[in-house]
Amino acid sequence: ALHVEEFINKFDALAVDDHAQLQHFMLVFYNLRESEILEHKLTDIVLNKAPKTYDSALRTQAIFALASRTMRKGTEKDLFLPLFLSRMESHEVRIAAFDILIRGTPTTKTFNTIMTYMIYETDYEVFNYVYTAFEKFATHNNE
Repeated sequence: ALHVEEFINKFDALAVDDHAQLQHFMLVFYNLRESEILEHKLTDIVLNKAPKTYDSALRTQAIFALASRTMRKGTEKDLFLPLFLSRMESHEVRIAAFDILIRGTPTTKTFNTIMTYMIYETDYEVFNYVYTAFEKFATHNNE
């Protein structure tokens, strides 16, 4: 059996445009999501701190691969809120980060921060996604 480090080395050896293989490895990483070593690698990919620059689709997959570990540790807000609030990020990455924030244990302050940023949001996909999610959240929790 391969160790996590071997999977990471094989992933790192791939070209950034080898989308099929990169996505395959990201699915493997999702299954190995409780690895601390892998957490660091995925965090670097999500935050664009890896030696290579990956596209939004792969970074989005890395967010979902990190989700359960960050929620279990209670660190989803620290990692994903700044990512969600950054208008420099693609809407795919921002929506994935928002998804994990809402699945975790968001505080009233987190909700307020998100709503305040939505007042000035210029990306309609992000705005519509957040608005619809809050609308569903409000109606579901008030029934």
